[in-house]
Amino acid sequence: MSVQQHQMVRWSRPRKSRIPETSGCPSSCRINRMFMFGAGHMQPALLVVANHNGFRKQDLAEILSDPARLSALTHSPQTVHPSLGSSHEALQVALSENIERAAQLLELEARLAHQRSTTQSQLLSTHALERQWRAKQADMDHALAPFAPASLYQRLSQGVQEQEGVCYALEESFLEGEGDGALATEREVGDWIRRYREAKKLYYLRQERKERWDEGRVGGWR
Repeated sequence: MSVQQHQMVRWSRPRKSRIPETSGCPSSCRINRMFMFGAGHMQPALLVVANHNGFRKQDLAEILSDPARLSALTHSPQTVHPSLGSSHEALQVALSENIERAAQLLELEARLAHQRSTTQSQLLSTHALERQWRAKQADMDHALAPFAPASLYQRLSQGVQEQEGVCYALEESFLEGEGDGALATEREVGDWIRRYREAKKLYYLRQERKERWDEGRVGGWR
C-alpha cells in the first residue's frame, strides 16, 4: 500500500470521541467532564453529585441507581444547587400564597353557603306571601265587583228602565181610576201628583246620569 493510500484510509476512519484530559485536574473536574461529554444534557442532581469531591465512581454509580438517595442529595441544604435553591424559595412563596388563598376560599365558601341558605328561605317565604296576596286580591276583586264601572253602569241602566216602568204604572193607574167610574177626590189627585212628580224626578235624574256616562262626562271611569 502506498503512502497516499495509507493516508486516505486513515482519514476515512471515524474518529472516536474522547474526554479531554488535563494533567493536574482534580477528580471533580474529571467527573464534570465525564457527564458533560458522555451524557449530553445533565440534570441538576447529576451536577450536585459531580461537583462533590468526596464521591468515587462506584459511589456515583450507586447514587445514580437509587432515585431516593439522589433526590435526598438534590434537595439537601448542603448539596443543593444554587438554581434549585432559588427555585425552592420561589416555590415555597407560591405554596404559601396558595395556602392563604385556599383558606380565604374556604371562608368565602362558608359565607356563600350561609347566604345561599338564607336566600333560599327568603325565596320560599316570598313565594308563600305571593300566594297569600293572590288569594287576598281575588277576595278583594270579588268584594269590589258590584262597584266596578261596568257593574255600576249596568245598575244605572236597569234603574232607568225600572223608574220608567214606575212612571208608566202611575200613569196607567191614574187613567184607569178605581174601575167603578167614580171621580177621584181632590186629596187623591194631589197625592197622585206628588207621587208621580217624585217618580218622574228620579227618572229624569237617572236618565241624566246615564246620558252623561254615555257622553264620557263621568271622570275616572272612562
